[in-house]
Amino acid sequence: MGAKLLMISGLLLDTKVNLMPPSHNFALALTGGFGVAIDTGSIGDGYDGTAWLLNLPIGLIASYRIGGWFSPYLGATYGFYWIFGRSLSSELYNPDADYADREGYGDGLLRLTAGAELATRKHVAFLVEYSFFWALVDDPGDNFAFVNNHLFGIGIAF
Repeated sequence: MGAKLLMISGLLLDTKVNLMPPSHNFALALTGGFGVAIDTGSIGDGYDGTAWLLNLPIGLIASYRIGGWFSPYLGATYGFYWIFGRSLSSELYNPDADYADREGYGDGLLRLTAGAELATRKHVAFLVEYSFFWALVDDPGDNFAFVNNHLFGIGIAF
């Protein structure tokens, strides 16, 4: 189980369940989570600043432990995102324009990850990883769209 920042202004709680016995060097885990954040992109630039988002990620992670201290891993996670309250401010809203209706299915990102865990003690490890986020689904009515992006990260696991 873990917690991490979501969009800098929120929190994502997640869990991983290993499908293999702990004694195996190969691990295959299902992952899922729940996150909520303030949409900082809706503050200024013509937006009224009251938007927030909900994130529900699900995925699969595979790793292999080498020598008891080094574990490279690969992961694929699909994140469902729903953005609420992202409306144009009165100076940008045009009552004569034809805005897209909200479809309700949200936005979807596929996150592909490659990384490594370096264990230093029994319950402490350092992680380094690269992820590519691929924008697959866009709800046109939420006044928001993700773009493909790259992310490099480091972390500490307890």
